[in-house]
Amino acid sequence: MHPAPPSILFLDIDGVLNTQSGASHPGAREEFSQAAVLALSAILDETGCRIVISSSWREDLMDRIPVVFEKNGLGGYTDRIIGETPVIREVDECIRRGEEIAAWLDANPRAWSRFVILDDDTVAAEQRAFHVRTNMETGLTCAQAVEARRILLGAPTRREGSTRKRPRR
Repeated sequence: MHPAPPSILFLDIDGVLNTQSGASHPGAREEFSQAAVLALSAILDETGCRIVISSSWREDLMDRIPVVFEKNGLGGYTDRIIGETPVIREVDECIRRGEEIAAWLDANPRAWSRFVILDDDTVAAEQRAFHVRTNMETGLTCAQAVEARRILLGAPTRREGSTRKRPRR
């Protein structure tokens, strides 16, 4: 018998781990809010989920992520990063992130059982039940971490949320 596939956390970085309020000097983009780090750690510890980077960092800073995680107290979780979403430029920027996440889910159907999206931007309507929307000013909060854990440990079922496969109603 094969173990169940892990749950997936799609992680944006800007506005989730770092905040606009903390961006007061050069290099601030790589300084994470400690409250957000604690909140993310709680999600990772409780759920055992894997991380897929959906942040714009994947385009030019992907190789810096392990270093920045280490610098901010998340070094013990770098082995949880299993990939990144594809970059899709042919769609409107307002729906791009959701399309990129849907493309990853569709390309990796056996790699996940449940998922949550941590992002300060909007996602596709079909993914809203899986989206914990953070605020660029505050980043990930404890209350949002509780919601993310609820999604990963219970609520929505596999396949709902892909923009290519409509959720059951």
